Amino acid sequence: MKIYLVRHGQTNENLNKISQGHFNSQLTSLGIEQAKEISKKLKDIKITHAYSSDLDRCVKTAEEILKHHQEIVLIKENKIREQAKGVFEGQPSSEFKKAVKELKIPYEDFKPEKGESLRECWQRAITFFEELIKEHDHGDQILLVSHGGPISCILTYLHKDKIENTKSYSTKGNTSLSIIHIDKSKNYFFDLVNSLQHLEN
Repeated sequence: MKIYLVRHGQTNENLNKISQGHFNSQLTSLGIEQAKEISKKLKDIKITHAYSSDLDRCVKTAEEILKHHQEIVLIKENKIREQAKGVFEGQPSSEFKKAVKELKIPYEDFKPEKGESLRECWQRAITFFEELIKEHDHGDQILLVSHGGPISCILTYLHKDKIENTKSYSTKGNTSLSIIHIDKSKNYFFDLVNSLQHLEN
């Protein structure tokens, strides 16, 4: 089994360092081009199933990839949405970080008003991923389009690392690609981790 784990293309909020969370932001023109580039990278892969966060920035990225795999139905999942930033959504990302610093608590435990902590995001993303693995057969090749937060949580977990180290597995840019190979014994191997090679042409 292989999982093709892709972050969505660029949004205006990414460009301007604004917290998005569950805010339904849209791809920029560059974001659309990035989605087209990752679609070229994956066009010769025999994708058997496709999942995406139900937010538009992920759905549009996934749809671009699936233009080369038109027989595949995209399944939209709110369980792999970005961490909900609550009252900080639409504000500069620096405001969220400032609030964490002022409270002097671990980043992963900070729960903004009307939002969720990174620990809660971790729990739902990992639960979804584990259920996904159980539901699919050994030969499946699965596209999974999500956000920076859930992706870093999944990669940290699969590397058997701790939640406080998620920054080490953060995506380096939009449409970053990780390819996870899973053998019959449920061992994980990584062909790529947060690669942006498809954008380097």
